[in-house]
Amino acid sequence: MKMRKPLSMRLFGLAASKHLPPSAPPLRLIDWSDGALAETPYWRADVQVERSRSEAALPPDSADAIVAFSSSLDAEALTSGLRTLRPGGRLIAIDPVGTLDSSYLARLEAAGYTRILIEAALDDPALADEPIGVLMRGEKPHRTDDTLARVQVASEREPETNAASRSPFIYLLIVQTPNRPVWARGEAEPSRWQAVSADGAALAFSSLPSAIAFMQRAVLAGQITGVNKIAKFRKDVIAHAWAVPMHLNAEAAWLDGRNVALIDIDPALAEAPDE
Repeated sequence: MKMRKPLSMRLFGLAASKHLPPSAPPLRLIDWSDGALAETPYWRADVQVERSRSEAALPPDSADAIVAFSSSLDAEALTSGLRTLRPGGRLIAIDPVGTLDSSYLARLEAAGYTRILIEAALDDPALADEPIGVLMRGEKPHRTDDTLARVQVASEREPETNAASRSPFIYLLIVQTPNRPVWARGEAEPSRWQAVSADGAALAFSSLPSAIAFMQRAVLAGQITGVNKIAKFRKDVIAHAWAVPMHLNAEAAWLDGRNVALIDIDPALAEAPDE
């Protein structure tokens, strides 16, 4: 089935957007696709798109993600991208006419990328008789094995005031009961979600890394227990449906002396989780 070009661009953009890394808002995205991908309507509202390949304009360790489409990703380009990405940042590239083979993996490995994923860019029988193109994704390696330090790299990239105002989502610390995936529960066994609160206000965070960083410190300090999920919600949806005050981007020390409790929340309000 031959696909129309405008439709294909939107679908390629959607495919690429699913691979954005968790980050503090705004997510800094470097566009090497000449607008083919970054101008599709699927990017998160807090994405800050920049277009440049000039090393002078792109400081080292400064970008959360780079997207490329039909680009010549030779060794020099891959090395430049690795330099520009922050640790844990991702290169997301689509070759719309490529065929899956080991050469994509070899190129990313040779350039120093890690956690590499190679898959068909479009793989939906409703759109085409066979998979279309190649999507390759690689991450810049972290410089430490300390998980808490890795999370801090992403969670502290923007001032808190900016994060709070620009992110369209919030993240809540959830205790899920029973703590089993849907496929492992019976049909008559619903899942109960309870959000962590302090003095009647739910603890909310403007990014997944911020929520993880807080949770790690609070758990180690013995301030919270039982959290087994971090759930993502749209601000406007939860504000309309959930009449509970929220405290945004708290520091772990903020819990000292406060009454920590759990508040029920409807799982149906949640968005699809970040990867």
